Amino acid sequence: MIESTDKETLQDFAHDNAQLDSVVNTDTASAYNDLSNDYNREAVNCSAVEYGKERAHKGTLHKFRLKYLQRYVTELSDRHNLRSQDTLAQMELISRLMEGKRLTNQNRIADNGLESEVR
Repeated sequence: MIESTDKETLQDFAHDNAQLDSVVNTDTASAYNDLSNDYNREAVNCSAVEYGKERAHKGTLHKFRLKYLQRYVTELSDRHNLRSQDTLAQMELISRLMEGKRLTNQNRIADNGLESEVR
């Protein structure tokens, strides 16, 4: 998990986790600019709603709270497991699973026992 979005932290993360000359998908934040020197950087202009740009940011969680990590992992796992189904089949399944369930604010913000969270 990246705890800061400053240039040094982001670029160190890329260098530690990506092979040189590989494709690195980012947004257009200036903190990523120098990555183009070592990687094939593909950037999405989020303010221009370029979310459909091929391969870039597909399914990426930009920011999240540590206390909700298990929920994010569960969601991504579910998406992966349903990927072979068409959209209508996925929607029908989700509707059936939601039947009779209710998400209250108390459940949404339930304490997970962590003292702090990444912002």
